[in-house]
Amino acid sequence: MLNRTQFLVLVALGALAVVLTIVNSFLGGSVRGQQREVAQRAVFVQQTAQLEPVYQGMVRGIAEVAVRDKDADLRRVLESQGINVNVQQAPKENKP
Repeated sequence: MLNRTQFLVLVALGALAVVLTIVNSFLGGSVRGQQREVAQRAVFVQQTAQLEPVYQGMVRGIAEVAVRDKDADLRRVLESQGINVNVQQAPKENKP
């Protein structure tokens, strides 16, 4: 038979095992939630990368309209989004 000290040590180890099992279960659930969130963000990044050429074309078109029509309000909208519009003059051709 076990003496009192051995019994208390075994009971304490059993209680510790139960507590660690509960903590492990809680942390496992937390990790799964974070993995889902990371996976969702990865999908968003992939989709955004696929749409980048479309967005660039839209911005370029808006900038061209702003320059062509000399639309200051449209330029301000672009600048508010961090897009600077630089006007480059086409080189003039010398005709003989």
